[in-house]
Amino acid sequence: MRSQVEEVLSRHTDHDVATLRADMDRDKVFTAREAVAYGMADAARISMPYLSELERGRKEASSEVLAAAARALGLGLTDLLSLAQDELTRPAQVRPARRGTPPSPRHDGMCLAA
Repeated sequence: MRSQVEEVLSRHTDHDVATLRADMDRDKVFTAREAVAYGMADAARISMPYLSELERGRKEASSEVLAAAARALGLGLTDLLSLAQDELTRPAQVRPARRGTPPSPRHDGMCLAA
């Protein structure tokens, strides 16, 4: 039974069985971040290495991957994109004003509409 579970997890997370055995050891304690990443990868059917590259900005996600990630989070794709837009257009900090001019917000990124 355990070997079947390891094989299924290996397919879903793209980890080799030896790594999974070490991770599933009762003495292994996941950080909250590790546990969420494992659950997210499994629910969205995204491999852990690919998810990690997406998170770091090394890969760009397709609309299908974004939709799968949104479903794994219990969101619709439009909800996820709306949250991303809010995050990208939120002012990061206020630049100090020069004499006689009001301070202006600085934005971290741009929002692109699909």
